[in-house]
Amino acid sequence: MEKHPLPENINKMLYSVINKVSSCVSVYKVYLYGSYYNGTNTKDSDLDIAFFLNDNESLLDAHRRIIKITSKYPIDIQPQIFCKCELEDNIGIVGEILENGGEIIIERNTE
Repeated sequence: MEKHPLPENINKMLYSVINKVSSCVSVYKVYLYGSYYNGTNTKDSDLDIAFFLNDNESLLDAHRRIIKITSKYPIDIQPQIFCKCELEDNIGIVGEILENGGEIIIERNTE
């Protein structure tokens, strides 16, 4: 599925969320999916973001930290949190995200 351009304010918010989450959680990959990805968003749409975390990360602890971050934004952000091993299975919601969403390239700190 082709990614549609995001409104500038949503794009800035998306990268702000990703940067803040990546600074406190061990993120492997991030995917945008849903209405903002496929261009069917409305003024009431939420922002669907899937975070795939490195396997050494506690999903419960990470979920708490991510919700704390995303709840501070003026748009409804719906984070889904998975371990990176779930990318290999490619079933259920992960399969739908991979098929109907797109990976957001995140910068890695190489220091």
